[in-house]
Amino acid sequence: MFISYDKLWETLRERQIKKCDFAEAVGISSRTLAKLSKNESVTTDTLLRICEVLHCRVEDVLTFEEAMAIHSVYEAYRKAATLTSENELTKTYELSFEGKRIEAIVTKKTANKYSIISCRNEEINWKQLQPLYRLQGIHYTSGEEFFFGKIRPAADGTYRLFIISGKPGSIEGLDDGFFRSARHSGGSDVLHVMSMAAFKHFAFD
Repeated sequence: MFISYDKLWETLRERQIKKCDFAEAVGISSRTLAKLSKNESVTTDTLLRICEVLHCRVEDVLTFEEAMAIHSVYEAYRKAATLTSENELTKTYELSFEGKRIEAIVTKKTANKYSIISCRNEEINWKQLQPLYRLQGIHYTSGEEFFFGKIRPAADGTYRLFIISGKPGSIEGLDDGFFRSARHSGGSDVLHVMSMAAFKHFAFD
């Protein structure tokens, strides 16, 4: 049996209530909101507060389903991924989708338009540019750099993904060698590198 909060999100959409406003009204933390988004269990007290704020019953907030409906790799990651390891820069999750065993390496740092990701020489590196405002215009200088080292395709038939949280300014070196973008799928002999936004629409061929 699986918990589903689909009815809760449907109610918020119908009433045009934003998730952040909902969390503030109920008095729940961002961590609890994330648990609700992942269909994870929360305390009875939290459920009662939600019902009080929305003037509804518990069955209008959650349901129990025999099987979890998963229609994409991203949904499998959100609903059923298991954290297997982490280090200073990344968290690694295991999941399965359509019979494929998948390993998703997700960056802890969130990229922005000044983030340049480089995939070269079997290594993934991140350069964070800093804007300098001068009279002639905007110039950029190097800021922090993050070195993820050599991350190769898995050797045991696992499909390995490297996912950059946020939306970087560019990802260089893709579709060259074993590095693949979200647009070009492949087997377990390649390493897919993509932003979290691209991951939401990613599909294996």
